[in-house]
Amino acid sequence: MLRFLFVVLALTPLFAQETPTERQAARDVLQKIDALEKSLHVADLVAQLTAANPERDQVVARAKQLMDTEMLALGDDITRNPEIGFKEDRSIRKLMQSLEKHGFETEAGIAGLRTAFIGRYKRRTLSGNTGPNLGVILEYDALRGTERAFHGDQHSTQGPIGMAAAIAIAEYLDRKQLPGNVVVFGTPGEEMMPPEAKTVMYEAGVFKGIDVLMRSHSFSSTVRAAPGFGTCCLNINGVKYTFSGAPAHQMTPWAGRNALEAVIHLFNNIDTIRGSIRPEARIQGIITEGGAAPNVVPDRAVADFYVRYPDAVYLRQVQQFVDDAARAAALSTGTKVKIDLYGKDRDGISIATL
Repeated sequence: MLRFLFVVLALTPLFAQETPTERQAARDVLQKIDALEKSLHVADLVAQLTAANPERDQVVARAKQLMDTEMLALGDDITRNPEIGFKEDRSIRKLMQSLEKHGFETEAGIAGLRTAFIGRYKRRTLSGNTGPNLGVILEYDALRGTERAFHGDQHSTQGPIGMAAAIAIAEYLDRKQLPGNVVVFGTPGEEMMPPEAKTVMYEAGVFKGIDVLMRSHSFSSTVRAAPGFGTCCLNINGVKYTFSGAPAHQMTPWAGRNALEAVIHLFNNIDTIRGSIRPEARIQGIITEGGAAPNVVPDRAVADFYVRYPDAVYLRQVQQFVDDAARAAALSTGTKVKIDLYGKDRDGISIATL
């Protein structure tokens, strides 16, 4: 029955696709989901997770105790002292100190990133350990504000929650003399592009040898992800549009070419195309450069955008809309535009049964 329900739910996005390319993309994703479900033996896992298990309940109770006695206060402390990506020195110091207190050995500066770290639990009762390796990912960077950094995406609590789980599991393995290891990965700069620390760490082989890698992320409500694309933050393209014009005095603006006007046209064009793209798309932009002085026609202006959509195939179409909006803005103002796709993030795939 679980298998049947999964297929019915997962097929829904296929019928919603409009072009042969999109339909093929949907089929490809369904095949990947099916392969993942088979390789993970999801039905068996679900049965185990839902069955009564007093020992598992002990681990959960220990994690809750850690949250109540230590981790909530640690999360509050990080919330009150926000640090933006790759500058989270105080945050990682607090997190590493807490891990060390509970028997982890820590090391910072991983993969050449100053505020990336690893915490490995020191097994005391088992030699020749060849069991599974569980990795727990922590995030702790704040968002960039105009006046100061702030925590608006729960990263201040994500670290303490993950640590409570890691400590509780590690203690259980040690107490029962069971094979296995627990490794905590501190990953900075999740809100920064490009690239995120996880990408740098992955390419450096930091996660090699880890059998299961998990992350906790708080949310404002309890939700159940639909099967298919877009389980977290959507697929993201980071794109900069640099417009070049010609300077002139603002008393004779016709003698120049206004790059800032081109950027304004870009934003207006994007507002126009929102009705032509699917509502799940997100086009988020700011103006990072807009000129040197009010009395000078800006000869350079820059806009920075995140373009998002649940699946990468339709994302390319949304991206084409935005790029064409930039070219149209340049054409209508007599300026030139340089399009720089400077970063990509790709989202995961949700398995409904799991």
